[in-house]
Order: sequence, then C-alpha cells, then structure tokens
Amino acid sequence: MNTEKDKTPSIYTDPVCGMKVRPEGKHQHDYEDIVYRFCSASCREKFIADPARYLKPGPHADDPEKHERKTKPKAGTLYTCPMHPEIQQPGPGACPKCGMAL
Repeated sequence: MNTEKDKTPSIYTDPVCGMKVRPEGKHQHDYEDIVYRFCSASCREKFIADPARYLKPGPHADDPEKHERKTKPKAGTLYTCPMHPEIQQPGPGACPKCGMAL
C-alpha cells in the first residue's frame, strides 16, 4: 500500500554543502512551498540569504570553491573525509558514512 509517508525520502541533501541530512533534522527552511533541510544553522542561514545561488548551481565570482580547479591533483592524491580520516579514495566524492565531500 502506498501512502504519502512512503513517498518521503529517508535522506535529503543539503543544497548548500551537499551533505546528506535526515528528515527529522532541526535545521529547515520553507522556500516557495518546499521545505529544505540543512546540516547546520550556518548552511541554513547561507541559503536564506541567497536561495537562488544554491538552487541554480554554477560558478560564482565571490566563491572560489564553486569554480573549476585550474590544476589537476598530483597522481596518487587521496581524498579524505574530514570527519572520518579512515575513509580515503583516489578521487573526489562523498563520504559513505556522513555524506561530506572528500
């Protein structure tokens, strides 16, 4: 049997940092009749200040982290989760434990 509860995702993605967020998290904001969920109050405040910036991804002149890398990482570079240093991989991605960017 399908119910509205069945359609609710069990994990959401923070539109600011990309971290995975549970639906019961306390950092939420309703924008244009959609409830967005955030990993922290800081990400929530950034979103509230400029929602269009985070809903339409792309390079932003005032945010160097949003630009493409100008140099390639050295061969053998390992990407590590800042919260789980045991998680390492040869390229960028998300931590399988917490969802943070490697």
